Amino acid sequence: MSPPPPSSSPPNATTSPPARATATAPERAVPNGWAGSQAPEPILQRDLVREVRLSRRAVQAWLGGAKAWGYVEVAPSGIPRAGNVVQLTDKGRAAHEEWAAVESAASKAWHKRVGTAAAKELRAALEDLVARFGLELPHYPVGYGSADWSITGGNSRPAKPGPPRTPPHGADWSPVVRGEGDTVSHLPDSALLSQALTWFSIDSESVGSYPQVVIDILRRIPAAGVPLKEQPPLAGATGDGKSGFERHGVLKVKADKSGAKRVHITPLAQRLLDAYEPGAAEIERRWREEYGAAVVDRLRSALEAVVPKLGPPSDPPHHLWVVWQGGFGFVEATQQKRP
Repeated sequence: MSPPPPSSSPPNATTSPPARATATAPERAVPNGWAGSQAPEPILQRDLVREVRLSRRAVQAWLGGAKAWGYVEVAPSGIPRAGNVVQLTDKGRAAHEEWAAVESAASKAWHKRVGTAAAKELRAALEDLVARFGLELPHYPVGYGSADWSITGGNSRPAKPGPPRTPPHGADWSPVVRGEGDTVSHLPDSALLSQALTWFSIDSESVGSYPQVVIDILRRIPAAGVPLKEQPPLAGATGDGKSGFERHGVLKVKADKSGAKRVHITPLAQRLLDAYEPGAAEIERRWREEYGAAVVDRLRSALEAVVPKLGPPSDPPHHLWVVWQGGFGFVEATQQKRP
């Protein structure tokens, strides 16, 4: 099920400079998991899609931005029916080389914030679970494309029970079968967490839920509504019925007694919210059957030990808000102010 598309003026990424200061490329336009996965050697674009485990349209969109900012060069490969070849520029190679240091610094900060013991236990639990997945999944949870916030892009291709189990998906998303042997111990914590989060989101979408990012936005709007100017980032309601969330029937704008405009969820949105927690519990039940109760329980316990140490906001997001922003690429908007 395709989600409401982003508003016409999507938010800036917190890891990139403001839109008004774009004389130079944003420092994190290539990273967020992309720089580390893009090898320094030239690679066919069709092979890059497999390497980053994303849809063809997501990779195409990202390459357009990365090329404009001078991180990559894209040219015909010269091989019959092979398509384009992608190669990092000097600037792109510098970003690739920098990424290991970025990940190392993030890991140290994470251990300091939650405690080394808790961080190590969470990593061990994630390794235990992700190693059991039949598919390789992205190291950063990017959606299907610039105008589709789902992960796999619908159900034009039916699910297959496997093994490996394959979810329903759109024509531009292809499953990548997990390799033999150890596929997890060398990965950074962020890549392990991304794969677990992505697979949970895919399973949620497979049973008919809207993308997790949409649900997470809707649940931040109380029953009484919120003033138009205080709606959650990415909701984008305008009151003219033209915004994505309004056109998809999950938000509406009404004037209160004073004439001030307020954003309200619709009956459809309420049904989605009512089904959210039972749906998540059902996915967790299925995972216990598929991957083992002890494995899933260990991860849940590790997460429950970490969450209280995260501090404000008191209600952290249930999903990263990763969306397309023209001129920047796929950006992460979770840290913007939320009601």
